Amino acid sequence: MFCTECGYKIEDGFKFCPNCGTKVMKIEEKEFTQKHVEEQQKIAQVESEEERLEHLIEEIFWREPLRCSKNAGELSRITGMPFRQALKIMDDKWKIFKKERKEGKYPDTQYCPLCGSHNIGPYETAAYTRTTKVDFFGESYHTEVIPGKVSATRLQCRQCNHSWTPKRKKK
Repeated sequence: MFCTECGYKIEDGFKFCPNCGTKVMKIEEKEFTQKHVEEQQKIAQVESEEERLEHLIEEIFWREPLRCSKNAGELSRITGMPFRQALKIMDDKWKIFKKERKEGKYPDTQYCPLCGSHNIGPYETAAYTRTTKVDFFGESYHTEVIPGKVSATRLQCRQCNHSWTPKRKKK
């Protein structure tokens, strides 16, 4: 026999479940196990749908965390949920992100402070040419190409081209 409340296997002769204390009702094992398996499958299906939705929300949010409205539109388009509901989800996600960022969980060396993209790298100045006049009497010029430099301290977003110097952690 099995407990109808918690599913604990009970030996014959017990009047109450030793696990949860529920009064024992006689049910055949086949009937109970079939119902129990069906209930577990329904629960697993709901959990997997919720997990998929949560994964999708995370994926959309982390593409551009600072653009709630754009993210909500994309979530609404993909899932079919109303825009206002999607906007509320993304806004809640943004509030959590903002709080965790203040706590130092996401330092500004991992995301762009302007657009929120994770596609960042060292700041690179563009290469340029410099032309100098060599001879004052004869119109001769010297042209040289000055290569760009990679900064050791500044960072640049590859998505929006914003550059910044990361804040140093307080000791």
